[in-house]
Amino acid sequence: MFRFKEKYFSKISNDPKWYADTEKETQIEFANIINSGDLAILKEILSKKSELEREQLFNSTDKYYKTPLMIAIINEKFNMIDFLLSQKVNIYLKDNFNWTSLHHAVRTENFKVIKKLVQLDPKLKSMKTISGNTPILLADRFGMKDISCYLSSLN
Repeated sequence: MFRFKEKYFSKISNDPKWYADTEKETQIEFANIINSGDLAILKEILSKKSELEREQLFNSTDKYYKTPLMIAIINEKFNMIDFLLSQKVNIYLKDNFNWTSLHHAVRTENFKVIKKLVQLDPKLKSMKTISGNTPILLADRFGMKDISCYLSSLN
């Protein structure tokens, strides 16, 4: 059986940790499950959780305010991205630099994820980072003309 615990004030950092504990008392950090891309383990863990616990877990953040969706996008874990987007994830959450999941998808040049995110809400393209960059400006800054043109063409 798996159960999640939130651990604060690690000896190494004050980064909150989200763990899945097994009966054998092994601990798996939630971000590591996302990074592993092991959807079977994730689904097994989630099957033991209430809807509210799953929603809280999907929208949890690390010390840099990165969500599981952002972590999956940054590390290009496409199966996890698809799964997370099919759940109750908050696509409007921002990290410590006010980057949304769309900003991260633009930075990783992940056109498929960009399309999925803006299909959920085209207004994501107008959200600004701490330095004032929208996803369109970010694409321009990094020379991603196809992404910039696509995002600019949306209403």
